[in-house]
Amino acid sequence: MMQMRCNGRSAASAAIAGALVCLAALASCLSEGSSGTGAGTGPDGGAVVAKKCSFDKDNTTGLDRKAKLQLRQGLTAVNPTVPVVVNAAATTIGGPPVDTAFQISNEAQTSAALELLIGKIEVVAPAGETAFSCLAADKDGKIVKKNGVAVLCKDHTWGSIVPKDFEAACTTREAIDAARFVIRFEKTDNLPKSVNVQIKSDGDPDQTFVQFAVQTKQGKPAINVAPQFVDFAVVAPGAPPSVQALAVQNTGEAMLEVTGIQWPLQDKTFAVKLGGKTATGDKDVTFAPPILIEPGKSLDGEVVFAPIDDKGRKATLTLTSNAAGAATVQLAGNLNVPCLLVKPEKALDHGLVYVGTESVKTVTLTNCGEGEVQINSAKIAGDTAGVYAFKNAKLPTPDQPTVLAKNGKATLDIACTPPSENKDSAGVNQPFTAKLDLVDSTAKPNKTITLSCTGNAAKCPTPVIVPEPGEQIEPQMPLKLKGSASYAAPPGKVVKYKWTLLDAPAGAVGVKFHPNDTSADVQLGVPGTKPDGSPIVWLTVAGEYKVKLQVWDDSGTESCAPAVLSVLVVPSVAFHVELLWNTPEDTVQDDGPNAEGADLDLHVVHSKAYQAQQCSATVTKNCQPDLDKDGQTDPWFNGVYDVYWINPAPKWGNAALQTDDPSLDLDDTNGWGPENMNLQLPENGVDYGVGVHFWDAHGFNSSSPSTATVRIYCMGALKAKFDQPMNECEMWWVTQVKWPSCDLANFGGANLKAPSAGKIVPKYWSLTSITLKACAK
Repeated sequence: MMQMRCNGRSAASAAIAGALVCLAALASCLSEGSSGTGAGTGPDGGAVVAKKCSFDKDNTTGLDRKAKLQLRQGLTAVNPTVPVVVNAAATTIGGPPVDTAFQISNEAQTSAALELLIGKIEVVAPAGETAFSCLAADKDGKIVKKNGVAVLCKDHTWGSIVPKDFEAACTTREAIDAARFVIRFEKTDNLPKSVNVQIKSDGDPDQTFVQFAVQTKQGKPAINVAPQFVDFAVVAPGAPPSVQALAVQNTGEAMLEVTGIQWPLQDKTFAVKLGGKTATGDKDVTFAPPILIEPGKSLDGEVVFAPIDDKGRKATLTLTSNAAGAATVQLAGNLNVPCLLVKPEKALDHGLVYVGTESVKTVTLTNCGEGEVQINSAKIAGDTAGVYAFKNAKLPTPDQPTVLAKNGKATLDIACTPPSENKDSAGVNQPFTAKLDLVDSTAKPNKTITLSCTGNAAKCPTPVIVPEPGEQIEPQMPLKLKGSASYAAPPGKVVKYKWTLLDAPAGAVGVKFHPNDTSADVQLGVPGTKPDGSPIVWLTVAGEYKVKLQVWDDSGTESCAPAVLSVLVVPSVAFHVELLWNTPEDTVQDDGPNAEGADLDLHVVHSKAYQAQQCSATVTKNCQPDLDKDGQTDPWFNGVYDVYWINPAPKWGNAALQTDDPSLDLDDTNGWGPENMNLQLPENGVDYGVGVHFWDAHGFNSSSPSTATVRIYCMGALKAKFDQPMNECEMWWVTQVKWPSCDLANFGGANLKAPSAGKIVPKYWSLTSITLKACAK
């Protein structure tokens, strides 16, 4: 028979008279054993009462003990005053749920802790709202299920939440380190949602009731494409197509819809394969339905290059989508051929060099290709007088060539030391000449640069012109010419300068040296105004400008020969149109921006301008007239698709791009121009119409017409120049420019055989001209 013990005393040894006392003690013993884990079995087989809690957990009055509730989302403490945000864009209506995990721990010090008991956790939502639910989770964070069904928080009982090493005898439930639960969001619509999560607990008197909000964030998609430049290097024509990987990523928080592919720069030798769809490089494609990419996910695609010849190829593709901005990829094929740019390209002139002194000039070699280029040899030939030499240069050889990586540069410093003047039989001083011969790995491997150097025994000063930013600039850029680099024979110094403009493009009226033509350093151009209203001196007309500089030293000696420099002004945009005009009756056409003069306006229209509704009678802003009576809608003065003075920067192409939108960068109203239209990336398949409207003669057109000049540039090269006499209120239909071929066409569609084009429509008025009281007569 098993013996029962109570505090080490045997019940069997007690006298019958003390039975009641022992039974009372036994009851007390069993009561103590009911706390914690209850009674156990001792070594002798008798029942042993569990260890008693070291403090009176049922009566904490006067004790400095309490639980400390801490609510966390993952590792981050939850601030009840700040809503927890759920990314609703991470799923779709009826799609997989979005779970957000929470845990409640007891962060009281073990020596001063009480157990924390969760009474209830529940979601309080507006009536009828079912998008959120609270689900119980186990110690591993997994949803608790009963008969395969997730258990709601309100139907679950958690154990005693206690800190580490807390006395097991002092808990009323199974000890756990945290109560874990999940707030589940199931998308039912695209409306914003918000609910409150309420927690009722016992043990922390400061936080018996905790409430925090959970709300949705719809988010937006964001598109990224990698790589953004795909180079196919060299692919032989007829070889199997070359394929490179392309990844489209959704870096946003909502579903990304890829709706199509556009080709701002087309080339049919390229193609893209994405999401089971193919788009060739000569035609824009719309995806219906769109390709879907979930947030944080990516879709792999391919870019294919199948050349039909060995020419270098370029293309630009743009992925259209529901994300802000555009994802653009530049494509290149067969461009990886060696290219070497030599500056100066043809001649290196040291100019006048004092006899017995040394002049050093530099030849710069730049890799202008995509791959490496080798310089195998650099030699000076034909130097019969022995005046030339390389300075501080390790010269390349076929065995040890100079190798330039992409965009790499090398320099060759060449010195000239004339021992005397080099006079011919007539006594005229001639330059010493030689040649710099280069051998490289390009398709034209042999390059020759003429070297010249003139000995100067007269000790006359030498003029030097340094152009900034260079010898080739864009229209509407300032050009600084530095003559302060000129020098005199020691110990003299240059004290006087004289600049002369030798040549300028036709129509470049009013070009002068600023502040004057006797300053050491000057700016060449005409006064203008920047977009911010600040003044500027710039060159506005494209073409070649040639200047001359003469100098004098402090002894009054003039330079033996002037310095002459040519600067080329060339537009860098793909499509550039320039309007100039000459009005004989306006004898001072460069008399400032506030003066009066004949006012002509440049117009460039998009193909869509012809698609406007034709006015049946009165011209309104909702229709276009047919004033040339050809039965077709006139494109001029269109509110969107005509770029002119009242509409200088319209949106034409892809809404996400700016490079396919035109800009009228200059509008001249006082008598000669220029007016410039620039378009960086024209749209393929568009016929751009060019026109000129004689807005107002301001009294300078009574006896003779003005002559308008239009120059059209494609890819920096002058495509055509047109001249046309015009009278007030006439509209000159100049030409159409087909892109990307840049072929010119009459407005009837026939290609032009020669640079003569267009038609004149007299008394051309519009809603704009009537409103502003011009051409209303």
